[in-house]
Amino acid sequence: MKNLVRKQKVIEERRFGGETVQVTKTKWETSDANTARRKAHDRLDHVLDLIAGKKEITATEKSAQEWDQFKEKNKLQDSLKGGTGLLAKRDFLERTDHRRFEIERDARNAERAKRDAEGK
Repeated sequence: MKNLVRKQKVIEERRFGGETVQVTKTKWETSDANTARRKAHDRLDHVLDLIAGKKEITATEKSAQEWDQFKEKNKLQDSLKGGTGLLAKRDFLERTDHRRFEIERDARNAERAKRDAEGK
């Protein structure tokens, strides 16, 4: 099992729409037995990337990266987790609206029953 030691931000330059953009990725540095081999592999990948040039980035990757930056900048990470997020609020509002409808329906039915009892 891997022991997570610390989070590391890696900045890569990629091409998107004819321009060079910086992509920030978060990687976890681990303290397992394969760390030395992984670092050697990363260095080899780095050399191959230098030879091949900058990689293209897809619109989906670019959008995900911009969303991550927006969440970090506006400190939205906590509000998007758990029961305090947008979906939980929407569910709450739907339940409240349904309950309000049931109360109004019961009041209309009671008024109708009262009129029917007076009319007989």
